[in-house]
Amino acid sequence: MKRVPISILILILSFSLFVWTTLLSGCDDEAATTTLIDPRTTTTTAPLQSTTSMPALDPAGFSATFTNEYFAATPGLVYLYERRDEKGTARVTLAPTTETQVVMGVECAVFTGYAYVDDPATRSYTDTVAWYAEDGVGNVWCFGRRVTEHEGDEVVGTAGSWQAGVDGAVPCIVMKGKPRPGDIYHQGYADDRAEIMAEVLEVDATIEIEYGSFERVVKIKESTSLEPGISKVKYYAPEVGLVLIEQGETGSIIEQLVDLFSP
Repeated sequence: MKRVPISILILILSFSLFVWTTLLSGCDDEAATTTLIDPRTTTTTAPLQSTTSMPALDPAGFSATFTNEYFAATPGLVYLYERRDEKGTARVTLAPTTETQVVMGVECAVFTGYAYVDDPATRSYTDTVAWYAEDGVGNVWCFGRRVTEHEGDEVVGTAGSWQAGVDGAVPCIVMKGKPRPGDIYHQGYADDRAEIMAEVLEVDATIEIEYGSFERVVKIKESTSLEPGISKVKYYAPEVGLVLIEQGETGSIIEQLVDLFSP
């Protein structure tokens, strides 16, 4: 793995402009020791409808600091990603902060994100604030996010916003403490509140991107009921976190880490 300079140290989620299946397929003896009442499991890889239910949480069993090596979260560091799609090239940042927010009684770490088109003449951008916490066995949970889309000085949308405990939304795992191939779980909500389902494909992949080479990479496929037959594949490197997002069916790059720095 490329060594990060001392002045740079070690963000995305993508958020990617971004996060309990029938809640956790990995809820076996590992989950029995965590702060949650064991939810149901699923073996299907197809996108599900609203099958999740509110888990029972013990707020005392969560922490706003993180030990999960695939969810690096050092306040003061900024992850910079480059995203390419039919709209062109955009830059996406994600930054852990020292702030916390209580959601459903759980103290969550606050992450901020910023996405903007790589064109000085364009004044459209998206701000994202997300809330994360880690349970006693290293699972990292998202408790919601607030998305605000801007056109110049005007707010034009909030698509993708949700908060656990509001309108039936439930907290979800974004990275398991011990991911295993075949794990399937609810990972969040897309636009129109469609559930994002995640499936762990590999846990020991090796990849190379412009930023560097990475080993022991966890490879996770995501899909939603909004886009049947279309998926994204995300790659998480130890001590760094999200480094690459590909289109699942073609392998084309959607987003990749291009820099990691301290402002």
